[in-house]
Amino acid sequence: MRTRVILPMFGRSERLSTMSLSRVRAGLCVALAFTFGVPAGASATPDPDGRPGTTQAEVDAAQRAVTRGESAVEAAQARLERARAAVEQAHVDAEIAAEAANGAREELRKATAAAVEARAAARAATARAEQSQAVKEDMAAQLYMRGDAALPDLAWLATVLGGGDDPARARADVRAAQEYRSDHLRRSRDAQSEAQKAERAAVQAEARQKSAATAAASALSAAQKSAARADRQATDLAAEEKVLVARLARLRRTSVEVEQRRQAQLLAEAQAAEQARVRARLAQEAQARAARPITSGAEQPAPTDLPAPDSTAAAAAISFATAQLGKPYLWGGNGPGAFDCSGLTVGSWNSAGRGLPRTAQWQYAGTSRVPISELRPGDLVFFGSSERSIHHVGLYVGGGRMIEAPRTGLDIRYSSIYRSSLLPSGGRVR
Repeated sequence: MRTRVILPMFGRSERLSTMSLSRVRAGLCVALAFTFGVPAGASATPDPDGRPGTTQAEVDAAQRAVTRGESAVEAAQARLERARAAVEQAHVDAEIAAEAANGAREELRKATAAAVEARAAARAATARAEQSQAVKEDMAAQLYMRGDAALPDLAWLATVLGGGDDPARARADVRAAQEYRSDHLRRSRDAQSEAQKAERAAVQAEARQKSAATAAASALSAAQKSAARADRQATDLAAEEKVLVARLARLRRTSVEVEQRRQAQLLAEAQAAEQARVRARLAQEAQARAARPITSGAEQPAPTDLPAPDSTAAAAAISFATAQLGKPYLWGGNGPGAFDCSGLTVGSWNSAGRGLPRTAQWQYAGTSRVPISELRPGDLVFFGSSERSIHHVGLYVGGGRMIEAPRTGLDIRYSSIYRSSLLPSGGRVR
């Protein structure tokens, strides 16, 4: 009796032409022998024409072997994808730590400048107090030499002022002298008080500088450790990927080159799927915002702080960023040879005459919100799990693309903005 046999191989069924089981046996047994091995002890029933037949046990064993092969392929692929995801998360953690270090370093710079200014102010106030004290001491010495420390009517000073024999003029001169003395005493007291306040302010500023230096050193250490950990995981992934790709090639009975192309295609498909998901999410969020009920009875207002795009300044910023393409990423890098993500956006907009804060988080706070659907070239796009966990920023150039300094090991490049961590609003530089 003839039958139709379907032999699944690693998730794909190959339909064989109609033939007897005895004609399938040879190819099946060879495949099993080379790939998984054939179980011993299975008896074969010969066909009526005398040739050896294939038992049901052999067919079942072949099916189990194929299933084991499929499972091995799936396990290897899953392990590779988990390793890639772990490395990607390690790089995100490194970016977060690097941005924290950038912020701490900027806070230290500000604290240092404030401490220097406060100390200079304290020195100036002390000098004024000393000068005022010298005037007061000189006045006291003059009174002492006159022989009357109290000298209530300050007659000597009235004489100096030229009162002469006119009693009214003399009294006026005495009052003026008293006011002169009182004024200098008041100035001396004020100068002393100002000097004391300035000294306290300087001490406090220096304490803040010391605290900022400690925080910066701690953040720097954490960032270095995080970056080193990400680098180690990336190196381990490269080695593991070679092993797993070779194993997948053996399991699928292809070459390493074919499997590498397959993996590249899988990555490209995964990225395309992610971009599609992000676009769909953003569209749904936009629809949800548009469908919200109007509570004020008037049209929903547009953002009041959103400035019109400055195409000239944006063009200058993009031109600067374009000139940096191919340069390496360096966390904390401000150029000209290397940049990190926020360093690149700072440099780009500085070239256009606009200032930006140093970190991605601060840049988000320091720009006007603009929906992703309304982005214009030169706007900033931000990435993170929320507004409070922003760890990356890029410069939008149009067409859903940006220029970014991605991470350690990668150069400044063009990239799609549509990643799962893209925030729904970008930033327009004011």
